[in-house]
Amino acid sequence: MLHDLLGEFEARGLVHQTTDATTLRDWLAVPGRRVYAGFDPTADSLHVGHLVALVLLRRVARVGRCTPRGTSRGSGQRRRSGRAGDGRRVGQ
Repeated sequence: MLHDLLGEFEARGLVHQTTDATTLRDWLAVPGRRVYAGFDPTADSLHVGHLVALVLLRRVARVGRCTPRGTSRGSGQRRRSGRAGDGRRVGQ
């Protein structure tokens, strides 16, 4: 039996709302998915509020169907500087 990540997160009170729970549940059940959590690179440091996202990423990793990724800025060629409202590319 596949582990129901969304069901677990809902039971723990970690989901406030979602557009389509059935589609999300089906999406999470497919092996090879990537789950991201982003962190503000302009902050002075990480704090306890970031712990929830880190714990959820760890839980996703333990189930094994999805690959967790933590990011501190955009990825790929379209990376941005990380400042809110700043459309410059990194290095500009």
